[in-house]
Parts: sequence; structure tokens; C-alpha cells
Amino acid sequence: MDYFIDESGNTGDLARSDATSRLEISQSFSLAAVAVPDELSLIAEIERLRVKHGIQGNELKSSALTDKPGFVLDIVRYLCAGGHPYFLEVVDKKYQLSCYITQGQLLPPIPGVPDDERLHYCGMWWQTTSTSGRPTMCSLST
Repeated sequence: MDYFIDESGNTGDLARSDATSRLEISQSFSLAAVAVPDELSLIAEIERLRVKHGIQGNELKSSALTDKPGFVLDIVRYLCAGGHPYFLEVVDKKYQLSCYITQGQLLPPIPGVPDDERLHYCGMWWQTTSTSGRPTMCSLST
């Protein structure tokens, strides 16, 4: 079984001085993975769909496919019809940054301190409060 993994929305290091403008460009980060038992069949189907929809180039970039929703839909239909296992996660970047700060600086693992529900509640409260209660994360998988 082959696994294909890709991400979208990585606009660079959020610790840099121009991080605010980077968050305005892309407010979310997504990660997707799909398991494919027969890579050659997938390649053949993608090539067939490229011809059908007039798509050129070596790499499929989402920015180049915005005017080709039929191509994307055909790929999704192919994967769903084949019952391919998948994973998809979309995370708000401010929430992700808040999680890093919480888990690495505010509430890092400390020897002798139990990692229990109260500690998790405190971390989740801070992460939600510091991002103004915005929607934070969505995950789907099979």
C-alpha cells in the first residue's frame, strides 16, 4: 500500500517578524493523506483526467486548479469509489501557534506532575481563549 501525503497553507515560519502578514495570506493549514493499494492505477486515472480536463505540468498545484473544479471532483469520486482510506485535517494557524506556545512554554511536560484532565482543560481553555474562540480544527478520516 502506498501513502500520498500533502499539505497546504504553509507560508513560512510564524516566528518571523512578518508573521502577521503571513497569517493574513493564509489563515489555515491543511494536511491530507490517502492510502492507495495500486499506485499504477492511480497514475493512469490522473493522467486520463489531466487529458479530459486539459491540465498540463508535472505537479498538481491547488492554486492552478481553482478554475478546474471538475478535475478535483473526478479525483475525489475515483478515490471514494475505490474505498481508499484517507485522513484530512484543517487547522486555524493562530490556534496551532497557541497550541505550540501552550504545550512548549506554558504547560510543558514536567517530571512528577500528573498529565491529567485538569491540565488538559487548562491548556484547552488557554488555546481557545487566546484565539478569541474562533473555530480551531476539523479532522476527517476513514
